[in-house]
Amino acid sequence: MIIYRLFISVPQITTRYCDEFGTYYDTPPADSYIVDSPDQEQAMRDVRNYRNELLLESDYTQLPDAPLTPAQVTQWREYRQALRDYPEQINVTEWTAPPWPVAPQ
Repeated sequence: MIIYRLFISVPQITTRYCDEFGTYYDTPPADSYIVDSPDQEQAMRDVRNYRNELLLESDYTQLPDAPLTPAQVTQWREYRQALRDYPEQINVTEWTAPPWPVAPQ
């Protein structure tokens, strides 16, 4: 039986398995042949694209005339650095990752 490993990368990284009949599994059956869909390279591109969108949405927080206190600017700067560091925290062998950083309020 062919089982497709689905990398669900946005907004949270998870792995699911699906057979050719559309049945989903948390773990693949023991006698199955596993095919990655999409491949890890594409999944990491998806993660980086989502991360880039979050960075773009928060660009204004680093402008000199942003309506934020110095403490808020620092919080946003730390959040944005956590976003930049996020792809390196992904274990592509096991396809696990910590939760996405949360934007300051």
